[in-house]
Amino acid sequence: MKSQDTNKDVSGGIFPFGARVHQVSFGCIVGAGLSVLAGLVFCNNFLGQSLINGSYDLPFSFHTPNPPSDIVIVDMDEASRRKLQQSWFRPWDRRLHAELLKRLKTDGARTVVFDVLFSQEEHTNQLDQIDSQIQTNIDSANQLLAQAMGTHGAVIVAAHLRKGPQGPVLELPAPVLLHAAAAVGVVEVSEDLDTTVRQMHTRISLPSGSNYTTLDWEAARILRGVTASQPHPPRASSYLNYYGPPGTIPLESYFQALKEDPEGHFSNKVVIVGEFYPVSLPGARIDTFLSPLRISTDPARFSGAEIHATILANLLHSEWLRRLPALVEAGLIVLFGALIGGGLPRLRPLQCIGLAIGACVLLTVLGFELQWRARIWFPWMIPVVIQIPVALTWAILFHAMRSYLASQVLEQSLSLYLSPKQVKNILQSPNLLRPGGVQQRVSILASDIANFSKTSERMDAEDLVKLLNQYYEEAIGCIHKNDGTVVNLVGDAILAVWNAPQAQADHQERAGRAALLLQSRIAQFNQRTDISPLSTRVGLHTGEACVGNVGSSSHFAYTAIGDAVNLAFRLDGLNKHLDTRILATRDFLKGINDQFDSRMVGLFRFKGFDAVTEVHELIGLAAEPQASLPWRKAFACGLRDFRLREFGAAEQSFTETLKHRPEDGAARFYLEIIPEYRTASLPPEWAGEIELKEK
Repeated sequence: MKSQDTNKDVSGGIFPFGARVHQVSFGCIVGAGLSVLAGLVFCNNFLGQSLINGSYDLPFSFHTPNPPSDIVIVDMDEASRRKLQQSWFRPWDRRLHAELLKRLKTDGARTVVFDVLFSQEEHTNQLDQIDSQIQTNIDSANQLLAQAMGTHGAVIVAAHLRKGPQGPVLELPAPVLLHAAAAVGVVEVSEDLDTTVRQMHTRISLPSGSNYTTLDWEAARILRGVTASQPHPPRASSYLNYYGPPGTIPLESYFQALKEDPEGHFSNKVVIVGEFYPVSLPGARIDTFLSPLRISTDPARFSGAEIHATILANLLHSEWLRRLPALVEAGLIVLFGALIGGGLPRLRPLQCIGLAIGACVLLTVLGFELQWRARIWFPWMIPVVIQIPVALTWAILFHAMRSYLASQVLEQSLSLYLSPKQVKNILQSPNLLRPGGVQQRVSILASDIANFSKTSERMDAEDLVKLLNQYYEEAIGCIHKNDGTVVNLVGDAILAVWNAPQAQADHQERAGRAALLLQSRIAQFNQRTDISPLSTRVGLHTGEACVGNVGSSSHFAYTAIGDAVNLAFRLDGLNKHLDTRILATRDFLKGINDQFDSRMVGLFRFKGFDAVTEVHELIGLAAEPQASLPWRKAFACGLRDFRLREFGAAEQSFTETLKHRPEDGAARFYLEIIPEYRTASLPPEWAGEIELKEK
């Protein structure tokens, strides 16, 4: 093997971590780490609030308006105030509301929701004193309105949380109206720090411990006929689903609804009565709210009645938006960051750019579609605006560094221990040339030539070496054909592994096929030579082993060590006792039983191992089943009886096996040991395992 000095100079000279940069895995790991970290940094309300809000807001600007058909807003607008002679400085005459309720009752309106505060007193100025005549008029109007409420039977009125010296104080409607209403709920809505209404809440909890349900929840509860104990949507994950810009939900003028609309116009409708103030004072606003939608470049403002109509429609039709839980969002950010950050460095720069653009488009479309169709939203703008650009930047930088170093890495000549395909992969992973190993689950093939010592005694050294070279040419070719790695040759013994140094999802199947191909090739080899036929024994096992370069930086010696390797050689040796060719453990056959034809030959405790190993003989591919043959059935019965301590029945079955298959060495093995076990004092826990005294 050539010295690795050149590679060592590159990795430890002017660019100390050059060997690592040369590895695709290094680029993938760093890219994944950077992308995940960037996503998590912005996955919070401190740095990522604009991206989180944008993920919720943006789809509304491209969605076709889709108003609910069963909700109408009756607007106490300026024209109606003028026509009905209502002063801007006093609340509306409650007699008008009573008249409106009678009209809506006649029309068959399902429910009427007043987004109006019917406080206990009416006056033009808080410093004015209300004389008895005005108070009498107020009481009379309240009585008429209460009577109309009672007649309708499904009227919900608003309460208000006003600021008090000791905290929020609940301001209720006049008692006569409170008792006449079907329900009462607080009128406040939830605003974000940018004063936009996004979250939907149905209950307000105060620091004092008081809990109040909202106007919209009470209306939905009455309409659905559910009890007050009905579970509320979780506030943290419930968001408004706007149906369109302001005016999307049908709106009627108060005067038109009271005087002009034809009979039956409000049949089976939910009516929300509210007032929109067209004038905003400098630095203040009156019952209007910012929304995610935009008119030109400015956020659209909704009246309080429109906000309540949107919330109520969401509740009635279960159409509110659900935000994914915080842990799920963080998990998706981590998963996507790992995928895009770990995937882009594997591609060429132009492919990286194409994939990055495609991922941005795909995520944007996914974010829109989930919000429009599934009513689920998540902060998709974080991966689009942050993670993908970070991953793309790193991938391009990584490829630039890797291209610079590629010209300085001298290709090493590897031995015939590796297939050409693996040589190419290993040259892309210089760390494999460094001392050290990793724990890896591998499939192991251990083989030797039966009775080779007798063959070698009859040959001179030159002929023996020639024979071994011819044998290895055939044997190693079988392993390389199935992409195995030959890690050691000792005399006539071969040790090969799969799933290392490169991962192979089907490593067990590859190893099994290599073992069967080896038997076939050696049979053909025997026909071409004039020496005594060679018989190859194989042990197959899958388990954890330490794989890597156990040599030095100047001598590559990739191998595998550990108990799993030792067990494979024990199986190889067991072939001698059972007169079999290929033995495999249950761990090896797990998951691939349908790929091969095999039979169980017993339970064995090998020397140096405490655990009992279930051993099977690999007979052929699944396309060549022989399970129905008489000798197979007889052997299986004998093995069962042996494990049940029915030694007489076992002898008969094994004898029957030999009648059908005289060369069956496993049956002869059991017939030879049964006399010993029949007279032995077996422990109660004995389950048929055979203790082997030699390796």
